[in-house]
Amino acid sequence: AISAHQLNPGEWIGSLFSFEGGNGYWVRVSQSIDDFSYILPEDDLIRSFTHIAESPYEYVQSIEQTFYFIEDIQNVNIEVGDWIIAYNGNTVVGAREWIGPYTDIPTMGYMDESTEGYCESGDIPRFVVEKAITGDIIELVGSIPAFENNMLYTMILGASNVYIPNDFEVSIAYPNPFNPVTNIEYGLPKESNVSIAVYDVNGKMVEQLLNKKQDLGYYKVTWDAREHATGLYFIKLIAGEYQNTQKVMLVK
Repeated sequence: AISAHQLNPGEWIGSLFSFEGGNGYWVRVSQSIDDFSYILPEDDLIRSFTHIAESPYEYVQSIEQTFYFIEDIQNVNIEVGDWIIAYNGNTVVGAREWIGPYTDIPTMGYMDESTEGYCESGDIPRFVVEKAITGDIIELVGSIPAFENNMLYTMILGASNVYIPNDFEVSIAYPNPFNPVTNIEYGLPKESNVSIAVYDVNGKMVEQLLNKKQDLGYYKVTWDAREHATGLYFIKLIAGEYQNTQKVMLVK
């Protein structure tokens, strides 16, 4: 999902670089019009960036969606290549690679059973930054408008100094199937001894990804399985008395 928003006449922001024949577009206007036409400028919708990266975060492309444009992220060393992920509760509903001010984050809404847990009218999504180099997860806060279908919002966000999960949280492994790297994000509501290990279908541990005490907060672990054979594996997370096991498929 891509979009463009005109700040001022001739000044466009967002991820839509050009209109192409044969594609359909939603156009939101500030007043009623009887007729609409658009003459493409020679350089189309001019941008300093010309590539939108494919999202590594899995979510369903819903016909119910809203775009949140982030003008700026304060108190965060945000860099091109970092990712902004949108959640409704603990469900990923959109993501976009940061390409600079006014990066637009597509945020999906509930459509049918395939989008269970996605945004509905009045829900307020939350946004996090995932640093490309370190994998650190930074919760963002600010004045975030409530979700309404087919809206365009612009906002300025900043880093949250205090965001504590209410309970143990584990994301669905992504991507899955994968080759050769998959990721799991998790949240700890309190300091915990955390063990994350990978097992084969025979129940044999093939790799220990993590085994240490961690403070409350959000974390991400990555499994690079390039040394392992194609097949089904299980990633098991134990944090105190909490346990979570997921199936992942390595396909080479």
